[in-house]
Amino acid sequence: MAKDSFPNSLTPKLAAAGCRRPDRAAGNIGLLAPDAASRSALESILPTLLSALGRLPDPDLALNNLERFAQKVIDRRFLLGLFRDSPRVLHLALTIFGSSQFLSDIVVRQPQLFEWLLEPGVLQRPKAKEELAEEARRVVAAAPSPERKWTALRRYKSQEILRIGLQDLVGRQNLVGVTEELSNLAEVILGTAYDMCRGDLVRRYGVPRLVREAERGRECGFVILGLGKLGGRELNFSSDIDLIFVYDEDGETTGEDGGAGRVSNQEFFRKLGEMLVRGMSEASPDGHLYRVDPRLRPEGRSGAIAASLRSCEVYY
Repeated sequence: MAKDSFPNSLTPKLAAAGCRRPDRAAGNIGLLAPDAASRSALESILPTLLSALGRLPDPDLALNNLERFAQKVIDRRFLLGLFRDSPRVLHLALTIFGSSQFLSDIVVRQPQLFEWLLEPGVLQRPKAKEELAEEARRVVAAAPSPERKWTALRRYKSQEILRIGLQDLVGRQNLVGVTEELSNLAEVILGTAYDMCRGDLVRRYGVPRLVREAERGRECGFVILGLGKLGGRELNFSSDIDLIFVYDEDGETTGEDGGAGRVSNQEFFRKLGEMLVRGMSEASPDGHLYRVDPRLRPEGRSGAIAASLRSCEVYY
């Protein structure tokens, strides 16, 4: 292939492979190899690349996302060499990049996840809810600050969404299995986020207790009710989660030495609900966890974000 004709000479072949904008696709390929050394590795994979493009839902999308991904990789020549030596890896990358912009954005945002996908067993089986919960606890526990804990949890969620989505793309999961895993993941992320928020508030205000004579001193119960698709365990990749927060009854926290003093149970669980919704919904460079909709609570937007069990009984 003449040096001065590359990558424009690829335009007819890209059109034959199904690219709707072959000139732009050729430009994407050219940007994969900014120097002579990487150009040699690129040329060695072109036959496999062109052949694979014709079997993708959107070859233009695949090349655009492949080029975006390559820009984030530290060693471009290593990546192209990996594609040359392992066509299976190239096919895996193209499957992601040519089938789902959502999954492609995750890989571009966290390019190290592509290497993780290549580890033995990652795509071979679903994960049990207990396994997800243990992994989530580990990644959060390893983070040294509250902000980094939220970042770690967002990255873990993205990793698992990528795994589940790719299992779906390559046919290793049916619809029932995908929705089951997505629902398990959401429950695990929500539970882990709850533990983080509650732990922070307990350190500040102490444990919420009941004051009614028969129950005096007992810890106040609290439940998160999942409604809608979460409650029905029918989540998809873009579902919001509808939540209601309910606590047992009024009382107050025990207070903590060096903390912020005591607060009522109502105040404690209001803070907990607000902190949880904010942490789950907050956008960041790593994406967000879930969009949380608490408007189905008693009295909707005008009602307390966390309601006592008695107020729910009266309302419903």
